[in-house]
Formats: sequence, structure tokens, C-alpha cells
Amino acid sequence: SVLLFLLLVRLTNARWRSALVAALFALHPLHVESVAWVAERKDVLSTLGWLLTVWTYASWVEDRSSWKRYALVLACFTAGLMAKPMLVTLPVILVLLDIWPLNRLPLDFGPGQLTKTGMAIVRLVLEKIPLLLIALGSSVITVMAEMKIGTVSSVEQFSMSARVANAIVAYGSYLVKTAWPAKLHLLYLYPDHIPGWQVGGSLAMLFLITLFCLLTIALHPYLLVGWGWYLISLLPVIGLVQLGASPIADRFTYVPLIGIFIMIAWGGGALLKRWQSRLFWPAMLASLCWLALLSAVSYRQISHWRGSKSLFGYVWEVDPGNYEAAIQLGDEYRDTGEFDQALYYLHEAARLAPWSHEAYGDLGYAYDKMGQFEEATRCYIEAIRLEPSFVIAYDHLGLIGVKQGNLDMAKFYFGKSLEYNPYDPKVWMNYGLALYLDNQLTEAASYFSRAAEADPQSADAHNGLGLVYMKEGRMAEAIKEFQAALQINPDYEHAKVNLQKAREAQAGKQP
Repeated sequence: SVLLFLLLVRLTNARWRSALVAALFALHPLHVESVAWVAERKDVLSTLGWLLTVWTYASWVEDRSSWKRYALVLACFTAGLMAKPMLVTLPVILVLLDIWPLNRLPLDFGPGQLTKTGMAIVRLVLEKIPLLLIALGSSVITVMAEMKIGTVSSVEQFSMSARVANAIVAYGSYLVKTAWPAKLHLLYLYPDHIPGWQVGGSLAMLFLITLFCLLTIALHPYLLVGWGWYLISLLPVIGLVQLGASPIADRFTYVPLIGIFIMIAWGGGALLKRWQSRLFWPAMLASLCWLALLSAVSYRQISHWRGSKSLFGYVWEVDPGNYEAAIQLGDEYRDTGEFDQALYYLHEAARLAPWSHEAYGDLGYAYDKMGQFEEATRCYIEAIRLEPSFVIAYDHLGLIGVKQGNLDMAKFYFGKSLEYNPYDPKVWMNYGLALYLDNQLTEAASYFSRAAEADPQSADAHNGLGLVYMKEGRMAEAIKEFQAALQINPDYEHAKVNLQKAREAQAGKQP
């Protein structure tokens, strides 16, 4: 926030307007998520890179012959991208800043000036080609990485028409939330249907604002720059490439709203300059009241982040049909042993989202921890019916087979898990356990060995091998494996007990 203030003062020499932008940026409730959520520290860090890139770019504009200054621009831009690829649109934003406040692009559209303006635009774009190439590389790497881990939603899941409609509505809804920040939360769900009036109304609003900014560009260029900053910087997260299941998120506005705040501060300043005698003090009072209100809402919003139960409980409170919040709450209560509450929320999740294999899988795990294996089995099987590649459910069903002494069940489900995930050492471990319990020692040792080779830091794999060797009477080898397990995890109680048994057996005592 301080850096934003200093940057705007450097660019415009307008202290009070810069202070208003920085204050809105610091205090607005839409920005709580980016700051309070530790996983989103990348938002704060990448924004630091964004602002430093603009700062160094302004410095380079003062001396365009200095390749060191341009190298510093590239370095800050790359560092910001490494924190979060939100900066991919920054080269385009820099072209807007060339219009205002850097005044590098003439806004005279009279006769004979169009060619000059066109050549100036081409020159400004060409000088940013290195930045554009870096941004392109970052975009390709990001999309490939997201596709690899499966967070990019398919067109079958979210159609392109639905994405476009959601993007148009999202642009409008962020503006509404900026003016009236009510019911902000972490888990917005993709709507089953977007009414046509919402799409049409949002599209009309966007068109009218854009038209007004274009028509007033000569007198008020900051309006077009601020509006362009908002529209363009939101593009990577507006949902045309859908990552995850959330159509919008408060954290997505962290950088884009700077553009809206610039429009408010400089547009308001222009009105005050025109009608200063009548509006100055009312405007000052209104600004202070607005900042005070934003501070109060942000303070309350921050309080929800004190723990997972309070956070997701708040989501459930303001959005009672949010099945994702119900799943999260159920998991939290399950993990703290409050099973009545856990079952309530997880059953609610399954009722609200009968298509969700995650809801049934988590419900099954709750029953599993309660020792109600029949109910757990039923839920896991339903989860598998909804998502046949749900490997975790196979693993848990296999473990239920182990607990109940049903080794055929254990081997069957661990085997199914192995089919879907043949290269996971944990799956090899589970299958090896079932084989060991069924006295198929050679095959069990094979899977334990593979797991130990793939993950040398797996204490469980060495302990499993030790159990096989001990059962085969190979005590020296068993002792070696148990010692290896304890070297990895000195607090591994099972390995300690097994090591003692192996030593006693080696000494001629009964294990």
C-alpha cells in the first residue's frame, strides 16, 4: 500500500489522490482474502513485483538509452511472474500508462495526426516485445502445469458459452462488490444457470462505461487508463480458462481494483476542481465515511480467518446451499473427533451435491474413523460409482478389508487402486501389506522394495520389508530394515517394537 502511494506520487505528483487510492487498496474488504490467507501470499508478493516493474519502467522512460534500467524492468517483471502469473497482462497496462500519466502517446486525433498516433503506438508496443515474450512463456508454462495437475476444467464441464456469460457477469459483479462489499466469502460456486438479464445488464454497463471513457479520453485520460487496467488485468482470472470450480474469487481483484480506485480518485478530484466551493467538504466527509465503513467491514471479515471452522462456518452462514463449505466443515469436525457435527455437514453436502464423489468419500471416511465400516463401505462404493478413478476410496476400502480380516476384499480394492495409479509408492505399500497378511511373502517383498526404491525416505516401506524378512526367518536382514526405518523416523513405534522382536528372535528367544 505504501509502495502504491509512492509510485502514484512519483508518476502524477498528486499526493491526496494517490493517498486515496492507496487507502482504498489497503482497506477494501475484497482484499482481505489475499492478505489473511497464507496460501495467497503470492498475491502480495506478485503485486510487489507488479508495482516495482511500473516504478522501474517509469525510471527507464526518463532515460531510454540505459539498457541497465530496462534490464531492471525485465528482472522485476520476471520476479513478479515467478510469484504468480497474474502479471502476464502488465505489458499491455504499461501501454496504457504511456497514455497517462507518462504522456508518451499524443491524444490529438485531428486531421493528419492519425498516422503519427499509429506510429507512436507501434513504437510503444515494439519496445515491450521482450516483456510480451516473457509473459507468453509464463502463460504457456502455467497452462501446461495446471493441465498436468488437473485443475483446468474441460469444455464438457463448463461450456464456452457458460464461461463467456460468467466472465461478463463477473466483471459487473466485482464492481457491485466494490461499491457494496456484502456477503464476501471464500467459496463462490459456479451457478447452474446465469439469467439472461444479468448477462445483458452487465454487458450494457461495461459497454456504456467503455464508451464514456473513450469519448472523454482527451479531457480525462485517467478514466480510460483506470478502466483498461481493470478490464485487462482481470482477463487471466475472469474464467475463460477455468481453473477449479469457483467462477469468481475476492483475491482476483487484488490488482485490478487499483484501476477502479484511480478512476474514483482522479474522477472525484476533477469534480471537486469544477465545483470545489459546493462539494469539497461533503466529498471529504463522504470519503472518510466510506473508508471508515470499509475498515469496519474488513475488520469483521478478517475475524472469520481465525480458524477453519469459523471461516467455513461463515461461508455456510451467508450461503447455506454451499456444499463445498459443508464438506470443509464436515472434514474439520471429523478431524477433531466431533463426529455428530461432522456427519450433519457431510450428509448436507451429499444432499446438496449428490453428484459429488468428494462428499461421499469424506462421509465414508467419517464413518470409517467412527468404526462404522458398513456405512463407510456404502459411501466409498457410491463415491466410486460417481468417479471410478477415485483412488483414495479404493485405498480406504482396502484398509477396511484389512481391519475386518477380509484379505480378499483388501487385495481386490488395493489392486483396483493399483490399476488407476500404478506408479504411486503408497499404493504399492498398501498392496504389499495385503499380500503380506495373506502370507504371499515373495510378492509382498517385491512391492515393499519397489516402494523403498521409489521413496528412499519411506519408513513404512523399510518396516514392511523388515516384517517380511522376519516372517521368513531372515533376522539379520529384518533388523537392518527396521533400523533403516528408525533412522528415517526415530519416533516410529511399530519399527521399534519390530526391531526388538527381531533381535530377540536372533538371540534365540521367541519373538
